[in-house]
Amino acid sequence: MKKTILSIVAVMSSLGMSAQTTTTIDVIRIYSSARTGTEAAYPVAEYQNSSSDKYRAELKNGEINIYKSGFEDAIITWSNSSDVKYRVELQRIQVATDGESNGNQYVNLGLTSGSLWAKTNVGATNEIGYGGYYPWGETTACNEVPKAYPTSTSMDWTGVISSGYKELVDGRTIKETCLYRNYKWCSTPKNENNPKTNELSKYITDANKTLETADDAATANWGSTWSMPTKVQMLELVSGTNCYWLNLNGVNGYRFVKKDDTSRYIFLPAGSMAAQTGIDTDYKGTYGFYWSKDRYDTQYAYTLYFSPSSVDGAETDIRPQGFSIRPVITQ
Repeated sequence: MKKTILSIVAVMSSLGMSAQTTTTIDVIRIYSSARTGTEAAYPVAEYQNSSSDKYRAELKNGEINIYKSGFEDAIITWSNSSDVKYRVELQRIQVATDGESNGNQYVNLGLTSGSLWAKTNVGATNEIGYGGYYPWGETTACNEVPKAYPTSTSMDWTGVISSGYKELVDGRTIKETCLYRNYKWCSTPKNENNPKTNELSKYITDANKTLETADDAATANWGSTWSMPTKVQMLELVSGTNCYWLNLNGVNGYRFVKKDDTSRYIFLPAGSMAAQTGIDTDYKGTYGFYWSKDRYDTQYAYTLYFSPSSVDGAETDIRPQGFSIRPVITQ
């Protein structure tokens, strides 16, 4: 037995993987009367205290006001109505991770496949961060500034586009919005609004239905242990967990919880997408789009899509759109 344990540890170490952790945290949870049956146990909002952020709830005139350290006014108010009543609970919960690989944490959700899901998006620094928006089959985000250029908050544009990158006045470049004319695998762009008129140069045959490692944004950015999920893994995530819409620390998204262990979960923020007109800020907090590594046909690939009222692990969308990436480790 001792040799077996040492062998497992050695394999994990060689893959850049570490062991599990469990943290106890204090949270404020908001529950809604609109959720009934088994869903009544799922909060509609959760505010997690940390070393940097402290939350408190104040009840006044039938309203629940949530305050955050550093802010004088309430960051959000939950108001009762004739149809919906809210209640607040202060709870102490446990949050578990099952390890990390190349500095990125993962959790075992008890799925039949054994897939381990990352706790954050590619390009994000925490679980509520949107991260980068990646066209399908590209490894550089639409909103990513190449690291070779100096840091600046200015986004003023010179008006010049070179090889699909906008030239900014401070000397940096930034990738233009996700369009066919800038898509890596579009050989002949013709009409942005009619996908089938645009000729693509790769992933167009029956032998090429899944992204190669070199074109996988998760692998390219996080290392060889990670990859984008397959369509099957996305469907399994939806069917194999308890999942629900949640406002987590002020950010809307979907939480996927291990069925027999509420300490193991992932949260996918609803970051919307990057499309022809740039990052769609109007629908941030309303819709979430996450690419799989599998394509549907020559123009479309599979995506996990969700809104406040539904979640679908096998939606499809056009490949140049910039979507979020949530990596997995396949065992």
